[in-house]
Amino acid sequence: VGEPYWREPPSPEVCVALNVAEADFASLEGTLDRFESLGLELVEMALADTGTWDRYEARQWMSVHEWLKENGDDPDAQALQGWVARNRRGWGAFVLAVKP
Repeated sequence: VGEPYWREPPSPEVCVALNVAEADFASLEGTLDRFESLGLELVEMALADTGTWDRYEARQWMSVHEWLKENGDDPDAQALQGWVARNRRGWGAFVLAVKP
């Protein structure tokens, strides 16, 4: 699960910029509480810091990019293209390719 969490409560401006509500995510402790309330047990955790988060995000974009090259006619393709386009604007990793 790649579940984001708040390191500190966000300002209203941050929520607007990210198009999320503060309640969409909890603190790290609150996230673990959410998992436990679903009957799940934490067995391992890998946290991304600001130095590794861009890599995590960029790998998602690359995966979606590769999938869309082969599945451009899929009913979810347009939604995924929109997700990648919005998500890329919030991070500072740049890997470019020539558009087909």
